[in-house]
Amino acid sequence: MTRSRLVLGTVQLGMPYGVRAGAQPSQDEAFRILDEAYERGVNTFDTASSYGSAEDVLGQWMTRRGNQSEIFVITKMRHGALGEDPRASAADIADRELMVSLSRLKLEHVDGYLLHDPALLRRENMVDALLKLKERGLTAHVGVSVYDESDALASAESRLDYIQVPYNVLDQRLHRTEFFSLARESGKTIFSRSALLQGLLTMDIADVPQHLSVARPFLERFHAIAKKADRSPLAAAFQYAYIRSPADNIVFGVDSREQLREILALAKEAKDEPWMAEIQKTFVDVPREVVDPRLWGRPSI
Repeated sequence: MTRSRLVLGTVQLGMPYGVRAGAQPSQDEAFRILDEAYERGVNTFDTASSYGSAEDVLGQWMTRRGNQSEIFVITKMRHGALGEDPRASAADIADRELMVSLSRLKLEHVDGYLLHDPALLRRENMVDALLKLKERGLTAHVGVSVYDESDALASAESRLDYIQVPYNVLDQRLHRTEFFSLARESGKTIFSRSALLQGLLTMDIADVPQHLSVARPFLERFHAIAKKADRSPLAAAFQYAYIRSPADNIVFGVDSREQLREILALAKEAKDEPWMAEIQKTFVDVPREVVDPRLWGRPSI
């Protein structure tokens, strides 16, 4: 069985998420989204211990459908777990955290178990702990989810298998490094995420909140290129990431079945086009405070 290139992220199914932070779907609606994704060829799902109830929702869905053997699940260690018990070893914490995730997912093993905190990438005892979980058959692959170029480069030279990186029309930082070539040479599997930048890329300019005003000039330019190419912002953002990302897999999230259908249709018809080159040239160096959600200001109360 082959892992689908498209990977459905489940954060929206477990908690309010993104710039709009829309309402979390009911369990029935979440199941319908998962059903439709699976029926349309998506057999790989990305989740995390920190994504609210997402692991529980995914686990209950797989149990109800009886399709666990046909699904690839990638999950991530709870952010901050290592610092909670100074007496526990990295191996004990990694084991405990994965067991909690497996219980929620109702699985005996997962396809991938990732560090959600990239700082742990440089803790050799934690990397050792993940590799022991792999040796025990609790996960087929181990990896890390990163934000910064330095962490991406370190991950490419690490002993890990899977690397998740941000990649979208505004965030092309990794093209200015040797990350993709280094990761390929060392046999890593690369997943790109944030194709829609937590929904920011598809927002009407007038709706961009004041605390993200720094992004408005870049969004205006992106929307103008999309309009000239006769693409909606969603279509331009997703198709650009789908075609131009050198990653093996594209992680995407949806708010509804309608958006799922639209994205899957966009993937089928996507091809390299001149407007993509214009985007790559226009947004070669976007400020970090625009592309890294960790640096976004927060609304004043």
